[in-house]
Amino acid sequence: MKWKNYVWVGMLIMLGTAARGQTPVGAVPNGQPQPVLVDSARTLVTADTISLTPKQNAKIRKIIPRTATIRSAILPGLGQIHNGHWWKVPIIYAGFGTMLYFSQYYSDQYRMYRDYGIKANYSTGQETEVPGYSRKITVAELERAARAVARYRDYNYLGIGLLWGVNVIEANVTAHLKTFDISEDLTMKVKPGLLMPVIGIMPVPGIRVAFQFKN
Repeated sequence: MKWKNYVWVGMLIMLGTAARGQTPVGAVPNGQPQPVLVDSARTLVTADTISLTPKQNAKIRKIIPRTATIRSAILPGLGQIHNGHWWKVPIIYAGFGTMLYFSQYYSDQYRMYRDYGIKANYSTGQETEVPGYSRKITVAELERAARAVARYRDYNYLGIGLLWGVNVIEANVTAHLKTFDISEDLTMKVKPGLLMPVIGIMPVPGIRVAFQFKN
């Protein structure tokens, strides 16, 4: 049948593409030379196979995602320091400082409106003078103002909790990314094979993709 021919042609094209993608180091595909650089050992290598120095490898091995996560959970910024990202610590504490400032500001505003609300409740006409206002403020208006600033205060408390959580997640993700193995020990093999269909009993041609992780 014609569709089988199309399947096999497609498989050959995909296998040919995969074979081209696995060009050995030093090979010159299509007559175009690969960029050549010199690593720390004065060895000529292609641009995509630069090796890390022993010092860089030792530094990466010291990064442990679990340690970074626990340290950030105990004290924000410690996980980032563990990952070697010192520059993130001022950003984190700038965020905490801003939200702490506004939470304290709205807490003071809430106490002020509450105290004047109590005073207005026991005064004639249930209204009182409040600093910053040109007229007397009623109890109902003071209650609304107190509820509004209390809501803003709670938003800042929530923001502090969220920032703490983001700080922990960021330290964990960064540690995993910095220790992710992208060396040549990770290999992929593409080869044709027979696959069992979901419906039917006859195997059909297909492509198997296998990843190998070496220690």
